[in-house]
Formats: sequence, C-alpha cells, structure tokens
Amino acid sequence: MEEKKELTFEEKLKRLEDIVAAIEKGDLGLEETLAKVAEGKKLSGELTATIAAAEKRLGEYKVLEEDKVED
Repeated sequence: MEEKKELTFEEKLKRLEDIVAAIEKGDLGLEETLAKVAEGKKLSGELTATIAAAEKRLGEYKVLEEDKVED
C-alpha cells in the first residue's frame, strides 16, 4: 500500500488556488462543488495553521534577538 506524502505549503496553496478557480468557472455540478468547497476549507485551515506557527516561531526569534541586544 502506498503512503500519501504530505503536501508542502506551496503545494497546498496551489491546490487551493486551483479549487477556487474551478469553482469560479462554474462548470461543476452541485456535489462536485460541495466536495471542492470541503477540500478547500480543509486546505485553508491547514495553511492558516502553518502561517500561525511560522509567525509564532518568528516572534520567538525576535525575543531571542532582543535578549541578545540587551546583554
């Protein structure tokens, strides 16, 4: 059985952009549109979490740098 590899941030973003474009095009049926919306919502949440974690890490680096300056 083949394992699914985790998509990178950039791959997730591209997939979300593709989903939005497909929905905006308006050629999908209702069920396919709903499936795309669900997938897009999941990807959006994952992207948001990744950005929040990155912002937290950057904040920690900033605190470390400020501590070094004070020493």
